[in-house]
Amino acid sequence: MQSVILTTKSINYLKTKQLCQQELDFSVMVKRISLSTTSLLRMVVHLNFDRAVEWVKNGAQPSDTVRRILSYKGVLLRRHLQIGVEKGAISQETADVRFNEWLQAKEAKINSKKSDVENNARNTKKARLEAEKKANEAKAAAVAAKRQAAAEAEAAAKAEAEAAAAAENTEGEAPAETEAPAEA
Repeated sequence: MQSVILTTKSINYLKTKQLCQQELDFSVMVKRISLSTTSLLRMVVHLNFDRAVEWVKNGAQPSDTVRRILSYKGVLLRRHLQIGVEKGAISQETADVRFNEWLQAKEAKINSKKSDVENNARNTKKARLEAEKKANEAKAAAVAAKRQAAAEAEAAAKAEAEAAAAAENTEGEAPAETEAPAEA
């Protein structure tokens, strides 16, 4: 039976049946990693935290990718603080306080990054809409100018036609008046 090791970059299927205990522990420890196709910022790693701390405590040597996951989730910091407690350098309460402070700072940093991404997306969308609005206004102005030019040209042509008709009428009437006194 093949077991699966999940990492953030890819899912690697183990091809051998003889797996080392650390790899088995890691495959049991990581419940599920799901990558969203819409955004890599939405990558979710579900990790059994206590099992991961035990795994590292037992001497596991995680790969670089797994080390980054464990560091991101705080497993390595927790283990580091536990070593301090075991050596007597700090108390368990101090270790818990430090870990909780780090965890809150980490969550604040993540939330800040998420809000920055959302604000940037919102601002980009707003800028795109403004640019589209300006382009639509420019098109509307160009169409209005074109219609006005066409209306002016039509009015000018109509005025010329009326002037030509009036000129024909005045030409036809004017020679008649000039001819009439010549006959008398």
